[in-house]
Amino acid sequence: MVRRANFVLGVVAVAAILLPAAGPGALSAAPQPSSKTPVAAPSFRVDPYWPKPLPNDWMVGNVVGVAVDSHDNVWITHRPRSQAGAEKTPPVLAFDQAGNLIQSWGGKDVSPEWGTQEHGLYIDYKDNVWVGFGGGLPYDPKTKG
Repeated sequence: MVRRANFVLGVVAVAAILLPAAGPGALSAAPQPSSKTPVAAPSFRVDPYWPKPLPNDWMVGNVVGVAVDSHDNVWITHRPRSQAGAEKTPPVLAFDQAGNLIQSWGGKDVSPEWGTQEHGLYIDYKDNVWVGFGGGLPYDPKTKG
């Protein structure tokens, strides 16, 4: 027991000697700003021209998912039935950094299994695009199961 107590006291003594020599910030996890250096919060600016106009008089409904792929393309999923005039717009749209539409797909016209209410978008490490649904998949309420 005496040996263990001496070891602990030795560690404390070494720490007491080395920490002051390491400087005042040795114990802090991140550098602390000085009172003379103001810390600016990030600022953002809206680009009213992004994205660029869509083809075919398409409109975007309520956007319910946004993700960025490994090529810095911005993908959105929206609810075409949430906005008058957007019904013919595919629910998944991809834009390059300049705001050009580079891909569009999805919807009941393309897939009868398409869900009833788009809700969320995810892009995995292989750039597979996953779309979630909040209203479930199409079903016939008259059938059981």
